[in-house]
Amino acid sequence: MADASSPPQVVITSETESTADLKKQDTGKTHGDRNTPVPHASHPGAVQQNAPSEDAGTAVSSSLTLLQTPASPSATSSTISIGIPPTCTDLPMYDDQVQQIEDLADKYKIVDGQKGFLVSAKWWTRVQARSLHPPASADKDATEGEVGPIDNAGIAMVTDDSGKLLDHAGEKFVVLRPGLRYGEDYIIVPTEGWDLLLSWYGLAKDSPIITRYAYDMTGPDDVLPSVDYEVDPPIFTVLKVLADHTPQTQRESADPPPRMVASKFMLANEWLKKAKELVHIDINTKVRVWRILGGLKSNAASGLPSPAASRSASPAPGTEMVATVPDRMILDVNAFVALSKGEHRDDLNLEDNTANEKYNGSSKLGMYAGRSDLIALEEQKKTGKWASDNSD
Repeated sequence: MADASSPPQVVITSETESTADLKKQDTGKTHGDRNTPVPHASHPGAVQQNAPSEDAGTAVSSSLTLLQTPASPSATSSTISIGIPPTCTDLPMYDDQVQQIEDLADKYKIVDGQKGFLVSAKWWTRVQARSLHPPASADKDATEGEVGPIDNAGIAMVTDDSGKLLDHAGEKFVVLRPGLRYGEDYIIVPTEGWDLLLSWYGLAKDSPIITRYAYDMTGPDDVLPSVDYEVDPPIFTVLKVLADHTPQTQRESADPPPRMVASKFMLANEWLKKAKELVHIDINTKVRVWRILGGLKSNAASGLPSPAASRSASPAPGTEMVATVPDRMILDVNAFVALSKGEHRDDLNLEDNTANEKYNGSSKLGMYAGRSDLIALEEQKKTGKWASDNSD
């Protein structure tokens, strides 16, 4: 008798005929007699698929561009829109799938620097619900139809910056919807677990690939080590306060303020080095780092990625920041000096050691700026003085 937790075999054919000629993808060879009915008729990845043509074949190779061009062509499915097709043709039983993924996702196995992939809990429940021991939270909808490809669209927030923000590793950064909880809304699996899920089920078209990194979060008073994923890293908008105007700064006068994804657990000096590079400040030019709290006039509503008006009305994460953002990267020195210290701007007291190759400080960014903020880097004048000294 067939195991209720055993998914039928899936075969992705190499036929190129029209969809009218497609046949049901079922070899009848997996885990038992296919003539015996099973409780769950749905099975992972059991979709009717055309083999990608030479044009559509770019879907897999260009999968990492899905965030930039979510409407780009992808592999064609007659029932489910696939962005990255599954590659496994002999899927493990559902119980084995759940066991493998849960073992890999074990929080006690996370190591510092590990890369993790977020998976929608709503989608993952569709797999768990087909096992012999489904979760109590699984509703009837979880077992209806096919499991279908991984779909993270429900946990990602489409923003004006979608496809543009990069994390500190240089990969596409996807902003999450506010208020999500681990286990209830998403799980995190390491690369090995993500590769397994992708091979079993593929990825839905328009579903983003969401990555996060693990850090050693052990505090000075902690008895046991604590390593976990940083799910909501800070996102900074960076402004530059000029010491002197030059032809280079004149060319930059119309540039919009750049944004950067950081980590509370990265070295503060490394963060400052990246911030200076982002706004084209020479490494040898000393800067003061200021948090802008308010007092600036702008048409921009926030220094953080805001939800795209046509896609989401959800507030952006980190909405505690009240400062508006200028339309330009360069902040006029007079406008900067006019900001009241303590009320509209706050000195982070982060010493600039970016030009000191022998500097080996271990201070983490979280000691200075652990939330998403609007930051201004004030250049030091050639005389060694600061424009802000005149306003203190």
